[in-house]
Amino acid sequence: MSVANTSQLLIKNLDLLKAQTPLFINISADLFVEEYQAAYPDAQLSFYNHHYGEYLAHQKKQHDVQFSHQYTANKQHDVVVILFPKSKAELAYTLAMLNDVVTNETLIYFVGEKNSGVKSVEKLAKGFLQHCQKDDAARHCMLFSGCYINQTQPFNLDDWYKSYPVNVHDKTINVFALPGVFSQEKLDVGTRVLLEFLPDYSDASVLDFGCGAGVIAAYIASKDKNVTLSLADVSALALASAKKTLSQLNIKANFIATDSMSNITNAFDHVISNPPFHQGLKTHYQATESFLDNIVNHINKHGSLTIVANSFLKYQPIMGKRFNSVKQLIKANGFTVYSAKR
Repeated sequence: MSVANTSQLLIKNLDLLKAQTPLFINISADLFVEEYQAAYPDAQLSFYNHHYGEYLAHQKKQHDVQFSHQYTANKQHDVVVILFPKSKAELAYTLAMLNDVVTNETLIYFVGEKNSGVKSVEKLAKGFLQHCQKDDAARHCMLFSGCYINQTQPFNLDDWYKSYPVNVHDKTINVFALPGVFSQEKLDVGTRVLLEFLPDYSDASVLDFGCGAGVIAAYIASKDKNVTLSLADVSALALASAKKTLSQLNIKANFIATDSMSNITNAFDHVISNPPFHQGLKTHYQATESFLDNIVNHINKHGSLTIVANSFLKYQPIMGKRFNSVKQLIKANGFTVYSAKR
């Protein structure tokens, strides 16, 4: 079994994590969980993960796990272990979210790779923690802890959405995004290029794959009122943001939590995506090929796939292996929009 470096550090510090009702946030369902259960068999473990793939892994092992944009519980936790998030803004959101399920005696632990920003946890968690300290460092990871400070103001989800307008042609879309969601502060360049050159999708069924905060689907619906929309993402935070964005425009859609293509079951006239593949060149192509191998089976005859990607990524020949025709719609600002048809 593959064990994350962060999990190895947690295993090394099991004696610090003893608890009756521990909560583990975004922690992998790997050997650490088994080691913890063996060390503390009477503990009532709870898990929260906003990544659908990790949620499925916990569910498969019959863990008490929630997949949501907000953790809720009818009990209070005496220890919480948090995997330090990629987005620093997400840390404050997570800590604020815990207010109703922890006490002033609850110990909060943070584990993360040294290059993840975990070293700045004391500064980032100011106002939520007291007595923050470094407990250990190993496997290129660090472990910090502090005592929770209960907040005087209750957690209000609406306070955490960032909103900004997106103006494309004669349309204005107000985007709402929670911390940790791609392009939370402003529209990314690639998506803007894609929106500028989108085909028309009138009277069609459209899947926005990797929907993020829902700006692509919202723009499509603002142009074509009779479109049938489905939005898919691996992140519960993204899906909640997309629902908020579309609800403000009274747009109805189907929302799908999916780990890659795991929950994509229908076929669509058109699929559109700003593919969330950002792990390096080799992974870019592997992830894209996997996506294309599967998505082609979910596009109706004469349907299309439209994606935007960094121009240095040679997607066109890869797409040409799966689709009858592939063309570039536009190349601008370092990005290329490709359209492929069955």
